[in-house]
Amino acid sequence: MRRNRRVPDFFSGENFRFWLLLSFFMFFFALIVYKLFVLQVLESDALQERAKKIRSSSVELTARRGSIFTTDSKTGEITPLAINTTLYKVFVDARQFDRNGDQLTPPENLPLIAKFLSEELYTQSEFKKCLETPQSCPEGSVTEIKDEKDLLIHRTLPSYALAKQSFEREVLKKISAQKTSLIYATDVDEDILRKIEMKGIPNLFVSLGAKNVSVDLQGLTDVNKKKISEILSEFFGGDAAKIRKKFTIDRKGYVPILSRIRPEVREKILAKKQKSLQKYALVYDQYRKQKNSGADVSVPQKPFLSAIGFSPEPLRYYPENSLLSNVVGFVANGEGKYGIEKFFELHLSGHDGVLETSRDINGNSVSIQKNDSEHVQDGGDVVLTIDRILQKKVEEILDEKIEE
Repeated sequence: MRRNRRVPDFFSGENFRFWLLLSFFMFFFALIVYKLFVLQVLESDALQERAKKIRSSSVELTARRGSIFTTDSKTGEITPLAINTTLYKVFVDARQFDRNGDQLTPPENLPLIAKFLSEELYTQSEFKKCLETPQSCPEGSVTEIKDEKDLLIHRTLPSYALAKQSFEREVLKKISAQKTSLIYATDVDEDILRKIEMKGIPNLFVSLGAKNVSVDLQGLTDVNKKKISEILSEFFGGDAAKIRKKFTIDRKGYVPILSRIRPEVREKILAKKQKSLQKYALVYDQYRKQKNSGADVSVPQKPFLSAIGFSPEPLRYYPENSLLSNVVGFVANGEGKYGIEKFFELHLSGHDGVLETSRDINGNSVSIQKNDSEHVQDGGDVVLTIDRILQKKVEEILDEKIEE
């Protein structure tokens, strides 16, 4: 007698639950494997590059340009025709006049700093220099007179008093201006830019050409602030709440005022700044003693001069003025454009370097990555065989003949 074999039913009872759970775990296991494959294989290079940008920073080291000398037949020494010097750009940290809190300067002091800078920077010699050759005026100086509504009054500088008044007005306008946009990230990969662009969030913009991500602060709602901060946190890291605090319309942290400031002018302003800070330190020390004793006293305000700073500006200087100027040539934007400056450009310019540093979680540099850094190589000097004394005499004779 044949016995019928029983076919197991995989879709009923305990078997069904077992296969359902097994399928569920296998599906999620496959999903995890796929995600790992995408992260470790397909997007590996992009993620490594992104991680490198987050944990490291680079500083470009500019090579010192070589000097040009000529020979002095009288002394046998070499005389410089083209050397490097350092002038300065004065700037104002206008944020100091924006926030409320301890030790900060109120916005009412903005006109005081504008007046101080006009007194110290826009001198009679500055006025004469801009009057004679407006093209050589330092960046930020006055070459024409405008009214308070930015309408042109004079194309030339009629008087020192008007020019100085115009300079003071321009300084006040610069330091009073508020920041209406925020460039959050630069040198961003194109694929990240396109992903952010696809989000379509108002007030959040990307520039494929400039490779940056910016936020328009005007009309930014609380809802969009939250969305934008979360997106930026997702792509660039950081706490969304801390990112959101940056979305405030305030004054600019760096406002350039005037370039090509001589070292003695800089020292004079810094001495006055130091003196005002020393006075403030005494006042603040007295305030702390009174506060600790339980007295109800107001916080002293920082002096407005504390907002002034200087940044160095390397400059090519020709100590012999017009001597051999047609031979030496000149430099524009750090590159030789004529004469020896252009012909020996590679030798004179040297090779810029890059300093790669690792950053901690707060963005502070903690160590130098020697393997990724490039050493800076300063430019070489050039010594001409032209006799300085003879050349000077020849040029004097030629000038006399031209005048005749």
